[in-house]
Amino acid sequence: MKIPSVKLPFALLATSLLLSACGPLIKIGDGSPPPALYSIQPTISGNLSNEGLVIYVSEPLLPGESIGNRIAVRTDDFELKFLKDGRWSEPFRMMLHRYFVGDLAGSVKAQVVGAGLLDISADCRLTVDFQRFDYETQSNSVVAKATARFVSLKSGSLLSSKVINISADVSSDKSDKIVSGYNQAASKVSTALSEWLKDALPACAAVE
Repeated sequence: MKIPSVKLPFALLATSLLLSACGPLIKIGDGSPPPALYSIQPTISGNLSNEGLVIYVSEPLLPGESIGNRIAVRTDDFELKFLKDGRWSEPFRMMLHRYFVGDLAGSVKAQVVGAGLLDISADCRLTVDFQRFDYETQSNSVVAKATARFVSLKSGSLLSSKVINISADVSSDKSDKIVSGYNQAASKVSTALSEWLKDALPACAAVE
């Protein structure tokens, strides 16, 4: 019995051979669940002030490992890693900036402004320069170290500075517990800034 042959057009045959060599046409992901998205949120207390000094809060300065969306983990003094199953919902620096602006606006008797409002005539500026802000596996805590500076925008003079060194304990090494530690650390830093600014505001008001 003679089996009839089917002749494919040359272009179709070449395409079929090429696609078969390339494997599956579509492959989405590797089957792993996407990383969870986390954020830090201030607990704003008190009423926002519409009177008094205008304080501009600059976006905080952070080391490279803490700027973006990855959640930094320090395994020893010289090694840094990142959480595999969790990410910040937006760059950490932006969230931290918004956190400080919102929290300080409710705790300091001044008009506290932040991103997008530099064209407002402000009296003084607050800058916070972090040397580190990360989860430390050895101590099982989130550690933040920073230098804050309060500058008069009228005279350009440094009115006050403060070194901040805080830590927040983490109950386990699970991602949600680590993020909770980040929230607690941010709250502690903001509280330290608030208490310091209350004493520094008179110097800002005294500048002519």
